[in-house]
Amino acid sequence: MTIKSSFFTWAVLAVTAAVPASAQFYLQKNLVSDISGMAQVTDSHLVNPWGVALGSTGPFWVSNAGTSTSIFYSVAPSTAAVSALPLVVNVPAPTGQVHA
Repeated sequence: MTIKSSFFTWAVLAVTAAVPASAQFYLQKNLVSDISGMAQVTDSHLVNPWGVALGSTGPFWVSNAGTSTSIFYSVAPSTAAVSALPLVVNVPAPTGQVHA
């Protein structure tokens, strides 16, 4: 009897483990791209981005090694719409990034 119940327990556990839970997935959404039509926002400065800094109340600051620039992007809290801010900072040689 113990062998049968042990086998049944393992069979139930194996079937349960094989069925994925509904919370085990994510949806990728491209927000910004340098390729037209690939994301919500097209930005030609976004080439080989390598760093993102963000604060609790401000926009995202993205560094781009391919264009030696840093760009600000904001996200509207109510609609999740992304927009590039008009400030583009020229960075001669990327060395690191922090938000202060």
